Amino acid sequence: MSTDSEEAHNDAHSRRYAGTGLGLHIAKSLAEQHGGSLDVDSQPDVGTTVTIRLPRTRLTTIRELLAG
Repeated sequence: MSTDSEEAHNDAHSRRYAGTGLGLHIAKSLAEQHGGSLDVDSQPDVGTTVTIRLPRTRLTTIRELLAG
């Protein structure tokens, strides 16, 4: 008997678009290096939401970039 997570992992979508499995780990690491966080909320038959939060102090506006 399989668990819900095994079924989600083995669905047709994940078989069709196989990857290395490092994407979320890398994104989380980058967010944390910049003082932020990465949260995942997943619900069977609904979907998954990934939220990346970064502190405002890490943001640069276009005007700041152009000013050099």
